[in-house]
Amino acid sequence: MSETEIKARELFASGYNCAQAVFLAVCGDMDMEFDDAARLVSAFGGGMGGTRNTCGAVSAMVLAAGHLWGYTNSKDDMAGRRKVYAKTKAMLDKFEAENGSLICRELLLENRKTCADKVAECVRLLQEAIAVE
Repeated sequence: MSETEIKARELFASGYNCAQAVFLAVCGDMDMEFDDAARLVSAFGGGMGGTRNTCGAVSAMVLAAGHLWGYTNSKDDMAGRRKVYAKTKAMLDKFEAENGSLICRELLLENRKTCADKVAECVRLLQEAIAVE
């Protein structure tokens, strides 16, 4: 387990929600202030606002992908669009293959892994995607 995965687990254990734990663990690599990052991602926890829909850890992983590889020119940057979509899809596909769903309520019912495990897994998937750069 990487230092960043451990940091994410510690953040989660200290009271940050699943989305915050993922994003805050990696925000040091993103040139983003900790408090700004915590605020930005806070509503994604608990399956997006506590609704138990899309897993908050997964949502934070996708948000981080956008920050890392996103494009800004909506008309001319098709290569940038393809890159961020491909990286995001690959991470989502891996998460779903390993967990059976992207939906918080379904993941909670499965009980194979804890939320802390899923937080660490999303950080790992981000790190693997970064390593492919």
